[in-house]
Amino acid sequence: MSYSILIADDMFVNRMLMKALLQKKLKDSIYYEAKDGNEALEIVKEREIDLIILDLMMPEKDGYEVLIALKSNPLYKDIPIIVNSALTDIENIEKSLQNGALDYFAKPLSPDEMKIVLPLKVKNALKHYEQKKLIKKLSEKIKDELNNAHLFQNIMMPKSKCLDKIDIYTRYLPSIEIGGDIFDCVILGDDIWFIIADVVGHGIAAAMVSSMVKVLFNDCIKYHNNSPKEVLENMNNIVIDMFDPSDYFNHTAFTAFVGCIRKDKLIYSNAGHPYPIVFEKKEERVQMLTQNGFIVGIFENAKYENKYTKIEKGDAILVYTDGLFSKRKNGVFEDWTSMYNYVSEKFNLIETDPKKFVDNLLCSSDEGNTKDFADDVALMLFKIK
Repeated sequence: MSYSILIADDMFVNRMLMKALLQKKLKDSIYYEAKDGNEALEIVKEREIDLIILDLMMPEKDGYEVLIALKSNPLYKDIPIIVNSALTDIENIEKSLQNGALDYFAKPLSPDEMKIVLPLKVKNALKHYEQKKLIKKLSEKIKDELNNAHLFQNIMMPKSKCLDKIDIYTRYLPSIEIGGDIFDCVILGDDIWFIIADVVGHGIAAAMVSSMVKVLFNDCIKYHNNSPKEVLENMNNIVIDMFDPSDYFNHTAFTAFVGCIRKDKLIYSNAGHPYPIVFEKKEERVQMLTQNGFIVGIFENAKYENKYTKIEKGDAILVYTDGLFSKRKNGVFEDWTSMYNYVSEKFNLIETDPKKFVDNLLCSSDEGNTKDFADDVALMLFKIK
């Protein structure tokens, strides 16, 4: 394979000797020469260099200045640099390596070093650079694929919208490009069904399971639409049949909250999910729906329970995933109590500006940013008309 190697040394004889030694082992490579630091930097800018053999003691710019300049530039920082210097004290070796040199050897070279050590060091450096470029290329490809998956996952999520009976406000923030949170809202006759779920783990595997959860939910409410408990029990049985329940870390288990708005009631069942909150306009009260249940996909024949709460015009229902508690810095919520107090204080905002209320939940302040969560975050706010 052909490589481009830059030899930077102010002594002509040193450059010629280095080139002659390397040509015996790397015959197809291209060699560039620089007699000072400035010339070395110009060559790097103009050519695609795979390796630099750098002398420390050069005019104009010395080797340290070249080393620092290249390693501080994102375009050139990955190019491997082997320092070749007459300075043999430990301080100069340490300084070179700390500033980004991949390797170091001292002048003059012994016969064995010229024959064996130098070619090996150069080959190892070139191999290291090839592997690094390959990893970077694969990383960029994976990132592109994740971005595409992120776009697809967002398309699959229901958006904020106004319906005849309710207004829906939604938000979804994966901690990486894609995540394991899922929510959905489906109108079935006169009923409004919804689910919010959080799959164990993150990334591609969790995102695939979350897509499965969405399909399962839509299928189950068609055939088990008497109550949310039946929907959860059926989903659990299907997941247990499909996957090994003993392997908890296979990313097929998930928490879930299933609700059904039927006339003036919210019928709901919880499978280990964070407690939703109901805002009662008439009573000016905030109610947390405290109900526990088994995580879906863990226990065979798990049983769930239906609960009911009355809802009226102007009321609101907030469902969310536990990522809301995972702010990396200056999070709004440290625990359930802090969240309950916060939403209670913002009670009137639900009436005047529900969108702003939802936005504020995702910020460390009322005007903060929403891009520093350590876990996936999903939430839905239903406002009853």
